[in-house]
Amino acid sequence: MDNITKFIIVDDDTINNALCQIAIKTSVKGAVVKAFTIPEEGFDYIVKNTTGVDEAHTVVFLDLNMPRVSGWEFLSYFDKLDEKVKSQYKIFILSTSFDAIDRERALENKSVVDYIVKPLTTEIVSRILS
Repeated sequence: MDNITKFIIVDDDTINNALCQIAIKTSVKGAVVKAFTIPEEGFDYIVKNTTGVDEAHTVVFLDLNMPRVSGWEFLSYFDKLDEKVKSQYKIFILSTSFDAIDRERALENKSVVDYIVKPLTTEIVSRILS
């Protein structure tokens, strides 16, 4: 995944979002990071800011356990988007859950690239981008 500089974090935990931003900006020079504590706002951002033109991919770090809209619901909405939109995003689940069932269910989704247990570190960001 060369040349990725755009990232979206969707997690209701503001402290985790801040830690993710630090890990990303430390690992990726010129990274543009958008963080959303309200999943609907993150989803709306994706819908409204995707041009439909093949451009560099955006990495999305998505939490599963959120009170308003879960990560599962977010994925369900995302799956209904046009393929041109979906193809511009690489979704990584970023969760505190070590549950093998959660991991398996997430990885069954075509839009999910990998399942990462928090916290996000510079090493993980570097591994994702290599």
